[in-house]
Amino acid sequence: MSLGIAYEKANSRKEKANVDDSGRRVLDIKRKPTVHLVADRLREAIIEGHFAIGEPLNEAQLAQEFNVSRTPLREVFRILETERLLSAEPYRGVRVFTMDDEETEEITAFRIHIETVALREAARLAKEPLLADLREVTGRIEKVVSAGQRDLFAALDTEFHDVFVAHAGNRYIGRAFNLFRWRFAALRHLLKQDEQILERSCNGHRQIIEMVAQDRIDDACEILRDHIQNGKKRFMQSLKEAHPQK
Repeated sequence: MSLGIAYEKANSRKEKANVDDSGRRVLDIKRKPTVHLVADRLREAIIEGHFAIGEPLNEAQLAQEFNVSRTPLREVFRILETERLLSAEPYRGVRVFTMDDEETEEITAFRIHIETVALREAARLAKEPLLADLREVTGRIEKVVSAGQRDLFAALDTEFHDVFVAHAGNRYIGRAFNLFRWRFAALRHLLKQDEQILERSCNGHRQIIEMVAQDRIDDACEILRDHIQNGKKRFMQSLKEAHPQK
């Protein structure tokens, strides 16, 4: 038995996706898609947890599901490798990324630096639009958490952090942010069953907004730093649970 899921595209054309008995999304695209369309769909499937951290990808199966030959699919793999969602190993094929403790420490430190710089710049250049967008996203996050719609939390939490970069007005900050953005978007889905983490995340968002509104940017950045650090250990634990080392 499968469940149909509809996607609404920018041109208002709907595409149907099915979820098979294992819960994995199988896409049924009616026309032969472009490389970027397939990359969007595969990225979405990874971020939404339809592929496990560290899981090998079956090239033949994906080519069939996406209705493409293996040549454009390999280009899709290369795109997602540059986004650090996939990794390719000689003689072992392509798999969803994983990270050890050392890499998690390094990427977290880098993320803290980039996001605090982005928050400072956004507050300096566009305080009111920044606050408006942060409040709007936070309102949506709190609604889905209170409604128990945990599957929607990860995308909205990613959107909250995107707001800093969107208002920072610096393309290089954006490029640096994109070095880790998609990985953390995928990792957030590992945390969606932990109610305490979701509540702490919402509290951290509210505190950041309050500090920015009061022009206490140093305090806002310190809260953001703690907010990111608090997730680090849980990410490490979730990565080990999702892809235990042999």
